[in-house]
Amino acid sequence: MTDDRPKPRYGEYAPEGWVNPAAAEADAAEEARVAGQDARPAVSTDVRPGDETRTAPPALSTGRRIDRVATFALIGLGAFGAIQAVARVPGYATTQLAQFETFGLDLSGFGSSAALQTFGVVMAVLAVTMFAVSTWWTLRRLRAGRLGFVVPLVAGVVFGLVQGFGAAAILMGDPAFAEAMQSFTNDYFSGSN
Repeated sequence: MTDDRPKPRYGEYAPEGWVNPAAAEADAAEEARVAGQDARPAVSTDVRPGDETRTAPPALSTGRRIDRVATFALIGLGAFGAIQAVARVPGYATTQLAQFETFGLDLSGFGSSAALQTFGVVMAVLAVTMFAVSTWWTLRRLRAGRLGFVVPLVAGVVFGLVQGFGAAAILMGDPAFAEAMQSFTNDYFSGSN
């Protein structure tokens, strides 16, 4: 016995009582939309059996908007900081020492200029690396619907602490700087009496 009917394509020859789940879902969505109870309207109106129903992304709440604004502001600050760290590399040691000389410190005998300059290069590389990684991770968190501002904020704090403690270790490790600081504090406190 041969079957002269064409091969079934979309469930035309389904058993009695079988309901296409995609068509049932589309009918339920249409009924809910008509009733005004549809919370997630379908983007596509051309729904065929077997197609996935796509919905519009949910609207951002006020908290999510604030998170996104804060996140992108912090990413902008991070970009500015990374660019600034790279721009400071050529004269990092000279600039750092000049800041202390404005307070009247005599740093003519400072012998760790090369170490301070190398530290400036390392900090520039670290700034660019931390900016790239934290931005990538932040954008992934935002796409997943999670808070994003935390990552660039923590990256900035970590970078600031590493830079501050690293520069202080190099500066305080030099005997000329330690002597100049001791002289400065003695003069400062003796003049305040």
